[in-house]
Amino acid sequence: MSFLWYRNKGNCEATKLKGFYNKNLTIYLNSDFNPRDPADQSRLMHEFVYYIQWSNSHDESNCWGRLEAEAYTLQDHWRAEHNVAGATDPFKLIMLEAACDA
Repeated sequence: MSFLWYRNKGNCEATKLKGFYNKNLTIYLNSDFNPRDPADQSRLMHEFVYYIQWSNSHDESNCWGRLEAEAYTLQDHWRAEHNVAGATDPFKLIMLEAACDA
């Protein structure tokens, strides 16, 4: 697995993208990522969830919305355990999973 700092800040700001993971085992993080910031740590953990999902071939058996909802749910648990404010809107989780039922 490798990490790359995603330096095209304009695209990140437009999409509010803080990080993403691809099947080449690379986690991309926005250039403002701070490894000491607990909120940023939670975003990195979110991307690690994808690594685990894809390593276990869950990407082949699940729809993207379910994988994303699982990553957000685990990120929210991590945030709660580390007293980091913020949680995913429950409606967003429902909509991510509902898209898989279509």
